[in-house]
Amino acid sequence: MLEEPEIRSNIRRDTMSDQAAANRLSPTPESSDDFLHLGRRTRDLEPAWTERENHPFPTEEGVRGGLVMTFNIAEYSRQLVEDLLALGGRIESAEIGSLDELAALPGDMVVNCTGFDAKKLVSDDSLIGVRGQIAWMAPQTDRLYGIYHRNVTALSRRDGLLIQETGGNDYFGLGELNTEPDQGEFLAALAKVAPLFDWGS
Repeated sequence: MLEEPEIRSNIRRDTMSDQAAANRLSPTPESSDDFLHLGRRTRDLEPAWTERENHPFPTEEGVRGGLVMTFNIAEYSRQLVEDLLALGGRIESAEIGSLDELAALPGDMVVNCTGFDAKKLVSDDSLIGVRGQIAWMAPQTDRLYGIYHRNVTALSRRDGLLIQETGGNDYFGLGELNTEPDQGEFLAALAKVAPLFDWGS
């Protein structure tokens, strides 16, 4: 569990200068508005968040905080690989051009991490890519908390500071297959949350 204050802001506008990024907030004719929202059904899995009167953040807006579950991705990945190897599995890099090639591989089980290429591999045009960009910065070990402020998630971990623009709604990044890093998006997201990590310095 991790203490993760949420900075609540009344600012609703998107400050990204890149018009293409702003367009990602709009629904497309092919997309469906039937997104899965589980907030109400999972609300009892975590303690309720509360208003915080005493906090270090340089903001006059309300601050809510609470505990949230989070994954230690580095440790989790290490454990998965160790378990796989201990059970006789092996890791191989290969180009797979079709499901027939995948099925012809030896072994009882194949874990194939295809990503965007899954659509081409299985010839399924119903698969829709969703672009998301996570930027990692140097660790700030005296600021080990997470915040959500103005559509940006910032999570300070011992192995680095994670910054991610999440957009104004569920359509952000929907259908976008561009995998090139967008420095402009990162810098705009960083500008939104940087003041909240600047206290006491």
